[in-house]
Amino acid sequence: FSFFSCSSSSSSSTVATKDQKDSKNNTTNQQQQHNLEKSNNLVFSRLNKLFTVILENDFSAENVFHLLRLLSPSLKSKGVVQRERTILSVVEILKTFHENKKKHTSGTSLQKYASDVGEMLAIFIRRCADVSRIVRQSSMVIITLLLSGLKSKGNQLSQETIESLNQIRVSLEDNDTNTQLAALNELSGLLAKEIDGVVLQKLLESLVEGVTDIIESCASGACVALNGLIQQRGEEIQKQVPSLVTSLLQCLKSITYEMPMLGTVALVRALARHHFNEVLEVILGLPLPFSPEAVKVIAKISRDETLNQVLLQKLLTLMTDDPKGSLAAQSNSPNTPAATATAVLHEMLQIDEEVVVDVLSDAYAELLAAILLRIGVSALEKNSQAQSGAVDTFKKFVERFHPDPKEEVDNDDDNNNDTENVKEERLKGMQKEMSEGGYWQILKSANFCNAIPVFAKYFSLESTERVQKVFTTFLPYASVGSQGQRIVTCCLFAHLVAYYKEAELVEKIVHCLIGRMGDRFEEVKVMSLRGLGYITSDLPNMNDLGAQSLSMLLSCIDDNFDLVSLESLRSLQKILVHLNDDRVASVLVSMCIKIRTLFERSNSEIRKEALGLFEVLGRFGRGRASQGFTEQIQSNLI
Repeated sequence: FSFFSCSSSSSSSTVATKDQKDSKNNTTNQQQQHNLEKSNNLVFSRLNKLFTVILENDFSAENVFHLLRLLSPSLKSKGVVQRERTILSVVEILKTFHENKKKHTSGTSLQKYASDVGEMLAIFIRRCADVSRIVRQSSMVIITLLLSGLKSKGNQLSQETIESLNQIRVSLEDNDTNTQLAALNELSGLLAKEIDGVVLQKLLESLVEGVTDIIESCASGACVALNGLIQQRGEEIQKQVPSLVTSLLQCLKSITYEMPMLGTVALVRALARHHFNEVLEVILGLPLPFSPEAVKVIAKISRDETLNQVLLQKLLTLMTDDPKGSLAAQSNSPNTPAATATAVLHEMLQIDEEVVVDVLSDAYAELLAAILLRIGVSALEKNSQAQSGAVDTFKKFVERFHPDPKEEVDNDDDNNNDTENVKEERLKGMQKEMSEGGYWQILKSANFCNAIPVFAKYFSLESTERVQKVFTTFLPYASVGSQGQRIVTCCLFAHLVAYYKEAELVEKIVHCLIGRMGDRFEEVKVMSLRGLGYITSDLPNMNDLGAQSLSMLLSCIDDNFDLVSLESLRSLQKILVHLNDDRVASVLVSMCIKIRTLFERSNSEIRKEALGLFEVLGRFGRGRASQGFTEQIQSNLI
């Protein structure tokens, strides 16, 4: 079939030279050109007759598709002449097949070869947008013949269908690409009504390859046809969606034209509108970091108003539900569903468009919880890549939503009444402290909890509504979350006690921390103890809260776990400053006895903090508690 690539124009160029300028030589060249074209046409005619003879001897469908597959590579050629000659041969082959089918009672219907028909339809659908009018028109003839071939003997295409096909063929006479693409959109709607599921499956699979066609208009045509078919028949291709999405993502790597690139990305979005879970599953299975093609797809879905809220909720669920189980399934792998979901969220946070920003802003509390919890879970699992990805997402989150874009800042400074400037300075202050203090890197380490207080300090300046919503969102994870989730939650709560000024909410947080003193995870107890040390006399219910906190702290100062003991001692030193003598007198003796035992611990930090606590207790050596305190010094501490 190398004959199809021969063109008269290329041959004439070998005959003509720059020196042949006189009329005699020009006449000679024209004659040679004419002779060459005549020769090629003769060979072309005889080749088509050969195909006819082959089919007369064996007009089976197998033989027809065998010939079409032999010719199909030439249909993808860059040469217009080659494509034209090839497609005209295909027309002759299919016409001969149909003529023989009519003559013989046993003529074979193509219905048994539905998959083959789907494959061939895909090739000629995209050729309907070819730059050659001959190719476009012939493609419509072939499509009509293939659709007719699907009908059993005695059954024809409806008159309405034939008229529609003819009208599309007329439209394709126009050399305007937009007109051709509009015609292809009509054709896809017609095909969606005419073909069965088997043809559809193969047609979609083969059309995907068309998005990489070397001719831009044909690649765009493949996109238009695919989009139309997906819109019309998308609900029934659920099982095929993963393979289609995978193929489209692969094709994106080799597309060089802008319009087919945009069209292919839109196709993934179209599939997501019908089968979102299947599309998301493919995305979550992609390697990290995401390729540029994957980023384009994620952005397209994120910008879709019908999909972005669903996408966000799926991501939040993956990031917070049963993280221990998901990570255990793929030990130390950064590509867990939760880690990949975090990476998708990172891409969403980079989109500076209202349709995305509004959705994310409305879910502020859920986003904050999901991201911080991911940091804690990844750190506990020693999954450094996943932890680093979560921190990068948190950094982008802070840049996007801190302070609250909708917050009205109360500013008493007469020299600076610009609310936006106040918020901008607040953000800069946090970013500067996080960067200069190395806290972004600390968040990526096992000591991640040491960086959360900086965020809590600035977050405590946010609106009451926002802080309340965050507390409510985090609260369940304090008791039923995984180890990492509980640690992060109690760490944030502890430092909100230190920085937040709204008494009612602080009291709720303190009650939560008191309830976590019996947690099975020692690190959770440490964070809870730290929070109890931050309560002050400013709380209206300080008497009750102070008594409960004092009791909890006292019960833990001699804990066998050094970190628990240390945190209890440090928090006791802080809280005793805010308690009156009467409150302390009742526990002073037992506290002194416990302190005495701590001086015998091997941990020097515990001995140091025990001595510091004893120093704080010195102020209770007067008044009501003086006699008991003096006795304890004489009998236990001297």
